[in-house]
Amino acid sequence: MERYKYKPIKRLLIFGYAMSFLSVAIFGQVSSNAKPTKTPTHPHVSYGPEDRQWLNLYLPSGDKPTPVFLYAHHNGSTADDVQTNWADPTVAAGIAIVSWESIAKVQGVADYQICAADSKVMFAWVKENAATYNIDAEKIFIGGQSRGSFVSWELAHSLDPSIVGVYMGQALPGQSFNEQLLEPITKKAPPIFLAYRKEPGVEGDIHDPAHGLRVVEKYKEVGLGDSAELVHSLSDTDNSQVMQFVPKFVRSVLEPKWNTIGFKQANTMGAGEAPISKKGKFRVFVLMGQSNMQGAGRAKNLKAPYTDTHERIRIWANGRWEYFIPTRRHGPGVSFAHQLAEFWPNDTIGIIKVAVGGTGISAFAKEWSFERAQLTYDGKKGPLYQDLMHAVAEARKVSNPEFCGFFWKQGGADGTKKQLAATYFDSLETLVTDLRADLETPGLPVFIPSYMADGELLKQIISVVREEVVAKAEAAAGKAPKSDVERLEALFSYLEQTDGLKAFNKRAFIIQVIMEQNRAGREIPNVTTLYPGELPRIGEGNAHYNSEGYVILGKKTADAVEAFYKDNE
Repeated sequence: MERYKYKPIKRLLIFGYAMSFLSVAIFGQVSSNAKPTKTPTHPHVSYGPEDRQWLNLYLPSGDKPTPVFLYAHHNGSTADDVQTNWADPTVAAGIAIVSWESIAKVQGVADYQICAADSKVMFAWVKENAATYNIDAEKIFIGGQSRGSFVSWELAHSLDPSIVGVYMGQALPGQSFNEQLLEPITKKAPPIFLAYRKEPGVEGDIHDPAHGLRVVEKYKEVGLGDSAELVHSLSDTDNSQVMQFVPKFVRSVLEPKWNTIGFKQANTMGAGEAPISKKGKFRVFVLMGQSNMQGAGRAKNLKAPYTDTHERIRIWANGRWEYFIPTRRHGPGVSFAHQLAEFWPNDTIGIIKVAVGGTGISAFAKEWSFERAQLTYDGKKGPLYQDLMHAVAEARKVSNPEFCGFFWKQGGADGTKKQLAATYFDSLETLVTDLRADLETPGLPVFIPSYMADGELLKQIISVVREEVVAKAEAAAGKAPKSDVERLEALFSYLEQTDGLKAFNKRAFIIQVIMEQNRAGREIPNVTTLYPGELPRIGEGNAHYNSEGYVILGKKTADAVEAFYKDNE
């Protein structure tokens, strides 16, 4: 089995074109092989006046309203064919199933149009009767198999807010697949899961996963790559049932995305849901990093205006845009946002912040792996980049953000190991590249507050190792360094080779991390490395700033943003 995850228009005309050359075989038939079927809780309930308009309900026990999966069967079957091997675990997971009927065997565009129209009648009936059957009318999943994917496709992409997910098996088969079917997929499309039995490019089976892969690619093109998943080659596994992942998919959509560790601190900074002004631009900044981005400043030490509601400042908190007023701890974001609101007096400033203390850069990578993140003991924190993309996807649904910058404050965790520091520049460059692509902002400016410039860092090292060591390092380099950068590189290389880094204790490789952050400002386009200098801390020797320190850090970074836009707007 292989997985791929990236995650009103003229629909009838599009579908009419796509279906105009259908035959019976093109819609596909999927043999049930006489598998056991589940007994409905409520069989053959009419949802409309026509004889063909009936459905079966399979309901979980319990008093709490349940999400519902609206299932359309494949050709050559009926709505009674709901197999126990997927229906039982689905209902046991607290998910209702509605298996609906229309024209059971679609043979052309006229049949398709009737089915598509019936799907809307059925959908309206489910919403109208949701309370009767203890169904949550705001948590509806659309799907089906083969024929069922086509007759449900228009409904699935109708942008009804109660449709929160799409699950389809053996989807969009045969010649009936057409690129125009992708047109309804926009930035507001619901999450989708596609499952196939065979591999892409399969011969002798019209259910080609290549069609589903085009759907996944379209999701990626509109910036919803994390909302689309596809599995194929299920026939090579012990379970080839394409509907087997329904419970898992429903859980993935409905589980609290906003209670992850990446959002934990940002959620405490919201002060209630806030509208986004339609006047001016909505300039959104992404803030990521470890403890000094997360912030250890006490909110009670903040003063006006940072404790007041600002009508043009928002933070992504608790899965929505809220007013930005810290109530517990804070970092540099609050003063950063306020200063930029003054700089752009006609625009609204939005902050999306994903930050966790003591976290290495690998935990923020798009191509996340537990093993890599665990090098800095961050595996259990999960993929933080995914947290960010969840927020971006949802923010795009409810607002029109213009991403104007990436504020990165991180580094200490990667200064603990040689292998992490040695790859830091590449990791940072990849992170920037991925963000620019996924935020659809190729020139996204990046702002990195560094602990010190190269010249100051060189002085600090020399104060520890003495000038004679510097002379040996320059001699070993074979040529006289022409700049602070070259002297610093030669000295660090010499210390690394001669075990001289031991003089810097546990975080010796923080030197290289600082060097690589400074290098990013020189070599990666639109990256600004800034040097706030020593900031007020909680106490002597403490790595964390106090409230005053975070306010200063936010302001100095905002200064860098202003300078960038004055030169480029």
